[in-house]
Amino acid sequence: MRKQRLGAIGMDDELTKQLDSCMMVLKETEQSYEKYAAVSQSSKLSRLLQTIPGIGPTTATRLLAEIGDITKFSTGKRLVAYAG
Repeated sequence: MRKQRLGAIGMDDELTKQLDSCMMVLKETEQSYEKYAAVSQSSKLSRLLQTIPGIGPTTATRLLAEIGDITKFSTGKRLVAYAG
C-alpha cells in the first residue's frame, strides 16, 4: 500500500527501500528509548528531577539520557555548561 502511494508521487524503488530502512532504524531507536525511559523514570535521580517545576517524566528521561553519568561533572556549573 505505502509503496503504491510512494510510487504514485514519483519515488523509485531504491528511494523507497532507503526510506523503509530509515523507518526501521527509527522504530528500533524509539523502542530502545521506551525501554530506557521505563527504567530511568523509576530511578531516584529521575524522581528528584521531577520535583523541579516544569520537569515531568519525559523531560527527566531526556535530561538523564543526554547527561549520562552525572558524576563525571565535578560541579553544577560544569554540568550546566555541558547541557547548554
